[in-house]
Amino acid sequence: MFNDAELRRQLPIGGYGMPLHFLASVGSTNDLAVDLAAGGAPEGTLVVADTQTKGRGRGERLWQTRAGTALAMSLVLRPRAIRPESAWGISVVGALAVAEALETEGAAPAIKWPNDVLVGGRKVAGLLVDASWDGERLESAVLGIGVNILMGSAPPGAEVEFPATSLEESLGRPVDRGTLLLAILEALARWVPRLGSVALREAWWQRMAYRHGWVSVEDAGRFLRGRLVGLDAGGGVLLGLESGERVTVGVGAARLRPIDKLSE
Repeated sequence: MFNDAELRRQLPIGGYGMPLHFLASVGSTNDLAVDLAAGGAPEGTLVVADTQTKGRGRGERLWQTRAGTALAMSLVLRPRAIRPESAWGISVVGALAVAEALETEGAAPAIKWPNDVLVGGRKVAGLLVDASWDGERLESAVLGIGVNILMGSAPPGAEVEFPATSLEESLGRPVDRGTLLLAILEALARWVPRLGSVALREAWWQRMAYRHGWVSVEDAGRFLRGRLVGLDAGGGVLLGLESGERVTVGVGAARLRPIDKLSE
């Protein structure tokens, strides 16, 4: 049963999960966690909601969480000595933690650059980071994670720009939200201390969707098409163009999509 008392009994994990703010309904777990962080909430503070009515996705898209069907959580992080150019790693550790947690459930997840998590080629989880900076010093980062768990949690196709699914639909069985949340926190506890590391980038690359395949990437109003051949130290993707040239596209790019082949 996904409830306050059961979660408190098993938290914290690796220093994450307490204080716990468990709500039946909230506009946005990230918005609440940002307010808590601004008020001095310590690293590891966790906000969890059964229903989320005004959740935000990438590009300010709406991410709703229907009651009893999905996991909506936001974690306050205060990593030390991280610079603005390395902040991309926060969302990556979140995506990697979700992917590893899904693997414990028998799923075969892939991370669609930069940080969506796919199962069976369809989006099952999304992440959003709200960071607060004092110059080049990171004061706090709120890592928001939304996972479609049960049937009915994935929004209709007309509401999303990329096909979505749920774990229940993909695996053919329900998944316990509390168990998955704990597995995500356990993975985060392993990876957050390794922000910016080569090991993190390698683990990310090994789970990269469309790895070595042809993709199109929208970057600053231009569309590039090439083979996805690697990741650079700044979190950008390396594309091998048909001309033989290699280009890097930074993490601020708008979207990445698979393509069957380059058009003539």
